Amino acid sequence: CLSPMSGLDLSPDETMLVAGTAVKKGEGKPLLNFFSLKSMQQLASVEMDGSSVVPIIWHPRLNQILLGNGDGKAYALYDPSMSEKGVMFCNVKAAPKRAALS
Repeated sequence: CLSPMSGLDLSPDETMLVAGTAVKKGEGKPLLNFFSLKSMQQLASVEMDGSSVVPIIWHPRLNQILLGNGDGKAYALYDPSMSEKGVMFCNVKAAPKRAALS
């Protein structure tokens, strides 16, 4: 086992399982795999940056997947047509206005 923790979570409706893979640094890219709990078939696989995908949270109200990897980076995955809050606030807020220097 490359990581003592496995990153996985259930979808909000509990029909899918999402699981991250572990890779050694510099030896490939980790994957985020989606499985159907009914058929136990893999539905999709998303290649991620960095090293092992460790914590995964699929937020039930926001319908956004938050995850981290062994490099200390954090990611948020979302569908703009299905998400309204959470990381979507970062996409719509304008930078604060600052007074001009004299």
